[in-house]
Order: sequence, then structure tokens, then C-alpha cells
Amino acid sequence: MRLWPAIIVTVLQLTAIFGLPIVTDRENVILSGKLFGPPLGTLLLLGWWLLFSRIDWDHRLMGVFSFIFITVAGYMARHPTMQFSFVLYVVPTATTVAIIALGLLRKNSWTIQSRFALCVAASVFLASTFLRFDGAVGSRIPQFSLRWSETAEQQFLARQAAGGNTDDKNDDIELASSSEVLGDWPGFRGPDRDSRIPGLTIDTDWPSGSPPEIWRRRVGPGWSSISVVGPLLFTQEQRGKSETVVCYRADTGIQVWEHTDQARFHETYSGAGPRATPTFADGRVYTVGAEGAVNCLEAATGETVWTRNLVQDTSATVPFWGFSSSPLLIDNVAVVFSGAGGGRSIVAYDADDGRIRWTAGDGTKSYSSAHRTTLHGRRQVLFCTEIGLESFDPGTGTQLWRHEWHFPNLNRCVQPSLVGDDSIVFATGTEAGTRRLNVRRSGGVWSADIDWETNDLKPHFNDFVVHQGNAYGFDGNFSCIFCCVDLDTGKRRWKRGRYGNGQVLLIADQDLLLVLSEKGNVFLLETNPDKLVEKARFQAITGKTWNHPAIAHGRLFVRNGAEMACFQLADAVADTGDAGAEER
Repeated sequence: MRLWPAIIVTVLQLTAIFGLPIVTDRENVILSGKLFGPPLGTLLLLGWWLLFSRIDWDHRLMGVFSFIFITVAGYMARHPTMQFSFVLYVVPTATTVAIIALGLLRKNSWTIQSRFALCVAASVFLASTFLRFDGAVGSRIPQFSLRWSETAEQQFLARQAAGGNTDDKNDDIELASSSEVLGDWPGFRGPDRDSRIPGLTIDTDWPSGSPPEIWRRRVGPGWSSISVVGPLLFTQEQRGKSETVVCYRADTGIQVWEHTDQARFHETYSGAGPRATPTFADGRVYTVGAEGAVNCLEAATGETVWTRNLVQDTSATVPFWGFSSSPLLIDNVAVVFSGAGGGRSIVAYDADDGRIRWTAGDGTKSYSSAHRTTLHGRRQVLFCTEIGLESFDPGTGTQLWRHEWHFPNLNRCVQPSLVGDDSIVFATGTEAGTRRLNVRRSGGVWSADIDWETNDLKPHFNDFVVHQGNAYGFDGNFSCIFCCVDLDTGKRRWKRGRYGNGQVLLIADQDLLLVLSEKGNVFLLETNPDKLVEKARFQAITGKTWNHPAIAHGRLFVRNGAEMACFQLADAVADTGDAGAEER
């Protein structure tokens, strides 16, 4: 038997799966060893076996049919979540051990070699039937568990069925009916959706190695972030067949109320649950579910004020990763992304009764959220899609201006960021990078011209913050590395710090960055344009963490698809006076 071609193919296949970087062009993944290595390697091994192995044809055909039989048997017995993992990981493992077995026993008879090789391959397939695929992290590294072990969601539901932590007193919830106040965190990435916390100074000297933990509890799966207003905390979770909006007490983590919709969005890579973050405004909470449910609820009680559905209202289709746009409240409308295109890309619902006030935009791909800003004295709504960056009048939906940076197969995820009074930085991900635009208005005519474009900052679904002439954030969509970029030139100042697909907050008055890593670690970094300076770190939660953290009234709130925790960073920010959301 001529074995050396099979050894070469196996080595190349393993190199592609574990060592070959993901290669992209400006909008697409064009080469991924993890995706293309297994099927290509299997085909090449089949070609070797049939054409170049020098085994007699009876044994060649018998070997092919035998391997197909054990492969099909293993696939039929797999856990339902192992559909893609079986092809990407199990089959390459089986072929690899079979080739190793043939090599180790090549001095024995062909009967012994073939039987042993088939037995070890069958053992791999048998072992794979004991596994469950629990998704993957941002770098595409898979996560497995024993198929009979309880998932985090099952553990959570069992706890809920046993009584949970429901609070029946609701002593302070009337405070949530007023306007937001200084120190609140009323929606996705904070009051201005820029992950910036002003007026806060925290203690970075933690004698125990971490700030005091106030509470910790299990939650249902989902990638929603957290909103905090007064004594209440709002988020979204999956609970079995129900998609839920949940209100907790911010000081204890005890549940106050829940609103349920009969919906369950799930995809293999990231799992189940809603993606968007609840938005608080004027005593109400506005939410978007992963399958398109739009709700307006009373913040104090969870009572439904009105409900709509993006799919029914616009004929949109549910995106691959689910609807992820967090509602923006502006001029008494709730603005969300539908992706229907044809002038129905974004929808503005009346905040009071839910009727459609206007629709606008032609984009069909985005996991970003509507963004409020003021340019040249004009309040406007910004939105990023595959078309580029568009600006709309919040009262009518009239397009004010549009900057085209078109990538038809790309979903932009990151919020745009205002720099100064008339400049915007917005990112694209993959190799397209980031642009800074100068927005001008002359005689009623708007324009948005490129100041610079750079590949030195390429945030994907993680984000960046702007501080004192620099942007700090994550570069790359698969192998993320934290970096600093000069906003005057677009040039990178440094790139260091592997926090996975994490998120970042800016504690502006203290020149600090709070980074929540993909593994649930919290890091405190200096906003130092010359180098990465880490001041402190601690493990906040465990497991894959893609949810944005939140800071409200001196407390840090973090969650992922399994648990949520609260830590005391500082004394509460003064919570008197209106936060001035309508003036921003």
C-alpha cells in the first residue's frame, strides 16, 4: 500500500483546520481552513484510496463502503446539535486515526490493517455520539459537552421551576415611571450609545483582587445587554419556548416581572435567545425580539402597552443571526431595523400607540442599531447597513444625507461614533476597515466626505470608544486584538491585548477603559495613546460572553447566556435631575 500521499493529505488537513488563518477580502471570508479543510481533505483521501493506494480493487471498494457505512451510522446517532460539527471535526478525526492505524500496522497483513483502521474510525464516530455542540467562540473554536449533561438553560429553567427569585413586594418600582436621571443606563451602550460614562470615579485598589460583588444569579440564554433605570434592571432572555423581557431589582438581582412571547430563535453557532437590548423612555420599556416582536411595556409592571411584529409589518425575513437592532427613542418614535429594503429598511413606531409613523432606507443587511446625533444643529438618526451610512430626519424619515460604502454581502454591526461637532467614524469589519467622514451642510444641501480610511481598526461585532483624539477598540473579526488609533490620521498607535471578541466601556473622567473579555474577564486599562497599560483585572463571570457590560450608579453589571452579576465600583452617581436624553 502506498501510504505517504495519505499522510501528506492528513497533515495538510490538520494544518488547515488548526493552523491556517481565516483569509478575507474586503467583505467575504474567502478561505477558512476550519470550514474548507475537512471536506477538501476527505475528498483528497477518497481520491488517494481509489486511485493511488495500490490496493486491489475488491479491498478498495470494500473499504469505501465500510467507511461510508460507519460514517452514516455515526451521523444518524449524533446529537442534533452535531450536524455541522460532525463534518467539520468528527470525520477528519476519524480519517486521521485511521491513517495512523494503517501506518502503525503496515508490516501486518492487509486484513489486520483494514480491520483495525475501521475499528478505530468507528470508535471515533461512537465517541462523537456522546457529545453535544455548544456553539463556538468568535474565533470559530468549537465548544462541546457530554450530550446527557444539563445545559445552562436547563439548569436555569429547573431553578425557575423550583421557585426562582421572584420579588412580590416591588417597593421602589414607582421610581421607574419618571424620566431617566443622571447615572442611569437606559439602553444599548448607555444614554448616547457611545459606551461612555461621565461623572464617575471608581476605586481601582481592590484588596481582594476584585471589586465587591453585590449579587449573582443565573439567567436564560441570549445576547441582550442590560438597561438600568433607578432601582430597576431590564434585559431579554430565552426561557424554553418563550422569549422574555425580564425586569430585576438592580440592587439585589431579584426578579420583579417578566413579559413572555411564544418565540424561540436558535442557530447552531451562537445559540438561542434574543439579541437586542431593552430601551427605557418615559416610564416605558421598548424591546425587539430575535424573530421580530416589537413590544412597548410599562416599566413598573411589565404590562403590555402595544406590540407589533417587524416581519408582519414590512414583509422582512428574519436575519441569519436574528433581529438585533435595539430600539432608539427619539421625537416620540421608536426606531428599529427591519431589513426589508425598498424604503422599509428602518421603521419608526409611534411611542404611545405603536402605529407606524414612517419607514425609510433601502438597506437589507445590518446588526447595528439606530443612532441619535446632532450635526450642524440638526437632530438626526444615523444607521449603518451594507449600503453605507445613512441619515434620516427623526420626525418624518426623510433622508438628509447618505454616504455610500457598499458591500452587498456584509452586515455592519458597530455603532457610528461622533468626533467633534461634524465628524463621524464608522466601521465595516473584515478587511474594509474604518472611515472618518466630515459632514457638511451648505444651503440646505448635505454632504459626507471621506477624511481618511484605515485598515488599522476593523471592529466587527465588538466595538470601540473615542477619547481625547484616539479610538480604542478591537481590530479584526476572528482574532481580535485591542488597539489604539489616532483619530486625526487613522494610523494605529499600538496593537496589543488579546481579549477575544469582547466589549469596551470608557470611564471618561478617570481616563480608564473597562474591557469585558469574551471569557468574562474584566480588565481596567489606561487610555494611554503610547502603549497598553493594564491596571487591574478579575474574573467577573464564566463562559462565552458577548453581551455589552453596563455601568449605572457606580455599579458594574455583566451578563452572558448563563449568568449575570453586579459589582460595586464606586459610590452612586448623583441621581437627581433629568438626564437630558432629548437634548443629546
